[in-house]
Order: sequence, then structure tokens, then C-alpha cells
Amino acid sequence: MTKTDSPTTQNLYEWLKTKVNQEMAPVPLGEVLPSVPSQGDKEALFRDFFTLMVNHSIEIGCVTGAKGQVMVRLLQPTQFAMDDHIIKVWISTIHIMHALFGKVSCPEFSKYTQNYFSAFPLMVVLKQENAVFTDWVVLSRFLTHFFSSGYPMNLTEFGLDTGDFMTFYEEIYAQQNLFQRLGWLEFGFDRQCPYAESTLTPALLNIIKITTPKNKKVRMGRRQFQGVFQKISCQDLQPCTLYLDAREQSLFEMLGKMSYAPKRPLTVLLSGKSGTGKTEWVYQLARQVNADVFQLNFHHIKSKWVGETEKNIYFAFEQYQKQRLKAERPVFMLLNEADGLLGKRISAQNSNDAFYNAVQSALLEILEHFEGHLFATTNRFDNIDQAYHRRFTFKVNLEGLDAHGRKKLIANLPFYHKLPSAVLHWLAEGQWTAGEFKQLEQKLAFVMDGGDPDEALLMAILTEEGLLGRSAPLGFQRPSFHMLQSSLQFPSIQS
Repeated sequence: MTKTDSPTTQNLYEWLKTKVNQEMAPVPLGEVLPSVPSQGDKEALFRDFFTLMVNHSIEIGCVTGAKGQVMVRLLQPTQFAMDDHIIKVWISTIHIMHALFGKVSCPEFSKYTQNYFSAFPLMVVLKQENAVFTDWVVLSRFLTHFFSSGYPMNLTEFGLDTGDFMTFYEEIYAQQNLFQRLGWLEFGFDRQCPYAESTLTPALLNIIKITTPKNKKVRMGRRQFQGVFQKISCQDLQPCTLYLDAREQSLFEMLGKMSYAPKRPLTVLLSGKSGTGKTEWVYQLARQVNADVFQLNFHHIKSKWVGETEKNIYFAFEQYQKQRLKAERPVFMLLNEADGLLGKRISAQNSNDAFYNAVQSALLEILEHFEGHLFATTNRFDNIDQAYHRRFTFKVNLEGLDAHGRKKLIANLPFYHKLPSAVLHWLAEGQWTAGEFKQLEQKLAFVMDGGDPDEALLMAILTEEGLLGRSAPLGFQRPSFHMLQSSLQFPSIQS
């Protein structure tokens, strides 16, 4: 038990011990406040709690999924990481202060805590941004949720009253919330209700300076998820070699030049079979012109609720326009698997057909007056309604690798030196895509496990992937696998 100088604080700690079992389970704060022995004024009671929190004796937080229910937990000395001490005390302080006083001003907070957090970087920034106490409560409850759960946190779980809830909702929807501006929290929308992603952003991690738990997520990747869309900064786009033929290279360079004019509308529909590199084509074009990518999340846009899909579409395009207008460089909107949204209109036989057609009408209206750079990809060009064709300035069909591109790609494969010349020739003349070779390379990375595969293993994998069993292009004879194996004297492979 932690020793303290205050007998009142000591009595509070002893009383709390009587309320928990030997496993030190948390107890609801509501059971503590009306029954605690020191029933003096609220300030005295807060000082007792604060002394215990600073001395590593108790921790106060919100139970995940309990709609903001505040709990008190006794701590053993081994339960507290010293590196995370001040942020844990700050979280507990906000919870108990909110329960006792409701809302307090910044001077009152400093008075009650005796300037304990005056040099804490988190509080320094919050004061500079003129954050109100409600902002502190939201952040403290998010951090509590982060340490105890790996799930996103719905805005209804922050314990806000109706007025504060609506204020936060409107700010998040308009991308004007304090924590969005600071880059501390990432919000998405689920059926139009905001939720906070359960990840620590680099900006917030740099401020609170904690030791990140091993089972928690810290976003350091290239994508920032925002519900129906995700933003990808041009600095986070990784370089990738595109094996384009002369026609595709000419189109790539032409569209690159046109993309430098951020105020000129540009709409492009990329088609081609799976694996031809349509998405990577857009990424590399964005990287070349120093553009950010605003990528729509198809699975979040589509909704089973009536009218929700149209709302999500309007919201996504509205957010894109806001990003485009305030950006100092081009912003690409990317719609992958566009045939899922830009489908053919059908004759309405029931209410479901009518709702489906309403979505198509909404998209047609948006694209008719679209401002910005839109890239849509599809491998089912024939499934897209003819009315959408007129909305796209350019329609580009990526046919995949030509013979020269295939030879260059094969020469860069890590197992190139292990393949016999006859097999290399066959692969170079086949109608394969870059995506298929990428999948093959990923598969080999698992199989090889740091070593080199033998010829038999390579041939087995090539056959399994269909790279040695597909029809050859016109003018070439397709050798069977057994013919290759016999002529090159490969070891036998069991099927």
C-alpha cells in the first residue's frame, strides 16, 4: 500500500480496498462518491483522489462499451509504467474532475492540480489552441479507450451531452474539429455517425510521449482512413516500375502534363483485365506530378439502408472538393472497381430497383458538373452504363505487358537465375500480367524463406499458378509441362 502524508487520503485508500476483491477489480465511481468517509467539499475530495493518483495508488478511467461509465481501479506497483505516468495521471484527473465538477476552466484546473501539468506538452498545446474542457474530456476518454480496446470509438460513447454532441458532430463533418486540425484523432462515419479510429497518430504520439503497447496500433502507414474515403499523401506513395508499351507510355506522359493544371477538370476511366496495374498506374502518375490521392472506399459507400448510399456519395465528393480547394497541389480522386458504383440502370420492377437507379442518377448528376481530377478503374468495362462514358474525358484501356515489358520484368525477378532458358523464353512470350508475376513473387517469398528454391519447386509453382498451362499467343506452340520437364531433365514433381 502506498503511504501518504494525508490521513484523509489514507482513509480513502483503505476504504477503496474494502470495495474491491483480491483481483483489484475496478469499481464504479458512483459507488465511491456518495459513500466515501471524507464527505467534505468537492475540492477536498478531489485533492484526496489526486494525491492517490500522483502516488501511483489508483487509476480512473471509462469502461469500454459502457457509454462513458467512470471506474476507479487500485494499482499494484508493477501495474504502472513509469514512462507513461504523467499521461495516465492526466487521464484520471480529467475523469474525476468531470465527475465532481462537471466542467472547469483552465485557471480552475491549474488551481485544483497545483500546476502539476504546467509543463506537460499536451496541456501546453491545448491551452495554445484555446481548447475547452469538453475537448479534454473527449481526448481523455479516447486515450482510455485506446489503452483498453482495439475497436473504433463511436461518438455516442464519449459521454457528451446533447449540445456538445451536436457541436462535435458538425465540426467533424466539416473537417474543422480541433483534433482533426492538430492531426491527433482520425474520424470516420458509420451510417453518418462519427467514430474515432482506435489508432495513435504520429502527431499525438509525439505529444504524449508514451511507450506504445505492443498490441496497439500506431498509424505510420501510407493510408489515412476516413470512413468512406482514405487520403494518401504523395510523400507516402512508394516508387514502382511500370512496364508500359509505347502507347501507354505516351498516354501516361500526356495525362501527367494535363494533371499539373489543378483547376482544369480531368476525368479518366482506366479499363483492363485484373493485374494490368490500373491502380498502381494512378499512384505513379500522382507521384510524378506531386499529387495527393483521395481514394473512395467502395465497401463503406454502399449501404443497406435506404438513402444512405446517396448520402455517402455526396459526402465523399463534398469532402474531396474541400480538400482540392484548400490544397496547394493537385488532388486525385480514385474510384477502384468503378463498375460497382457506375453500373447500368435497369428497368424498375420493385423498390430495390428504384433505389439502385436513384444511386446512378445521383452519380450522373455529380459527374456532369465534376471539378477536379477523377480516375476510375474497372476490369468490367461492359458493365458500366453508357451514360457514364460521356462523363469521362479519356477512356484508357491497359492491355498489360508487351514482349519487351515481360522480358524486363522477368529479368528483375529474384529467382531469374534459377530458371532454365527454355522456361524464361516461354514466360517472356506468354500473355501474363504484372499482377500475376507479383503474386508469384510473393508466394515464392513465403516458400523460399530466405533460401533459393530448386528448379523442381519453381516449376511446380509456375504450373500451379497456371503460368505454364495457358494458351500461348498466336504463332507460338505451347509446350506441355511434361515436355519441358523431359527435355530439360527436371526432377520429377509429385502432383
